[in-house]
Amino acid sequence: MVLLAPRLMGVSTLDAAVMGAVVGAVSPAVIVPRMLRLLEEGYGAGGDRI
Repeated sequence: MVLLAPRLMGVSTLDAAVMGAVVGAVSPAVIVPRMLRLLEEGYGAGGDRI
């Protein structure tokens, strides 16, 4: 995204980096494994762990 967005979308390199970070943060390939790990560790199961 950082390499292509400035040319294709006319944004700065910094804007492209921010967009890439946002897309990566909400990507299911990133979020789902971390959510599953947290569930295995007991987070989100009844709210007992804080």
